[in-house]
Amino acid sequence: LMLEICMEEDIELSSLALSYVYFEKLVLKSEVTKENRRALAAACVLLAVKFNDRKFLEAPRAVLPFVAGIEKRLGIATKGMAG
Repeated sequence: LMLEICMEEDIELSSLALSYVYFEKLVLKSEVTKENRRALAAACVLLAVKFNDRKFLEAPRAVLPFVAGIEKRLGIATKGMAG
């Protein structure tokens, strides 16, 4: 799921790796359930992209279309996550 999102949005490989690290930390803390795993995966990708991806560091507002793509692809509400 996270790989597909990153490939479609042309996200740096290092951001993808960081998103997996974030998600794995949540799994190890037993925070991930069947009901919330898609939303948490999306949040991990978004955090990794916002902190690590060069194109979003240079133009922070560029993350808004990325968030819209996540909402559409996963069918989850990410309202307030981009701010």
